[in-house]
Amino acid sequence: MDSLKSFATSVKSYSNYFSMVLVYLLIFLMLPVDSMLNTNLQSQVKSTLSHVLSNYIAKVFLAGLVYVIWLTKDAMLLILYLCLLNKLGLY
Repeated sequence: MDSLKSFATSVKSYSNYFSMVLVYLLIFLMLPVDSMLNTNLQSQVKSTLSHVLSNYIAKVFLAGLVYVIWLTKDAMLLILYLCLLNKLGLY
C-alpha cells in the first residue's frame, strides 16, 4: 500500500503535465481531423490505443491507475482520464 501512495505522490507532483497531455489527446480525438484532411490518422491512433489497452493486463493497470488518481484527490485529472477511456471505448 505504501508503494501506491508513493506512486500517487509522484502522479500528484506531475498532475499538471498529465492533465495537459490528456487534454491535448482528447482535443485531437474530438476534432474532425480525418474528414477535413482526408486521412485516417485519427482513427489509426484511436484503434492503436484501443488495441494496446484492451488486453486484461492493461485493463488491470488502467483500473489501478484510476485508484492512484483517486488517491491524489485531483478531480480534473480523474475526469480527463475517464473521458479519455470513454472516448477510446474501453469503459
